Amino acid sequence: MSGILYDPPDYGTPDAAPLLAGLRDGAWLDAQNFPPLAYAVPGVIPEGLALLVGPPKIGKSWLVLAVDLAAATGGKAFGITIPRRPALYLALEDRDRRLQDRCRKLLGGDPIPPEFEYLVRVESPVIDTITAWLDRHHDVPPLVILDTLGKVMPPAMQGESSYGRDYRVGTT
Repeated sequence: MSGILYDPPDYGTPDAAPLLAGLRDGAWLDAQNFPPLAYAVPGVIPEGLALLVGPPKIGKSWLVLAVDLAAATGGKAFGITIPRRPALYLALEDRDRRLQDRCRKLLGGDPIPPEFEYLVRVESPVIDTITAWLDRHHDVPPLVILDTLGKVMPPAMQGESSYGRDYRVGTT
């Protein structure tokens, strides 16, 4: 093996080479230098797509709201200092009054920071709303929290399983 890309032997079929075109070996993998992961919440939540799942009413919305408030100001959530960054909270199961109440409880009486940006309703498709907001923030990697995915999930296509729909949505 070359250690860079494996050049598969001729298996006697013209279809073999395209099927194995991206085959790599351990030597190639060992020679790679991948950059360290970047974290939205240091050591806990890496940047990129992350899903927080659990049964209803266990505090998922409280947790992500605390993270969003901390990110908007460069504060702390759960004892972890969160680097300051633009943060958008899509609180699609809340309204302004409920969100204000939760923010005030989490902030312990401190005012809700002006850097806290949120929406309680979005037009479909939600990706267009997120893209429009992201276009406003280029300096620091922004944070977008969608609470909840179920509010914007497209319907399953005919014959598509729940897993198939989740996979389709998560990879587009």
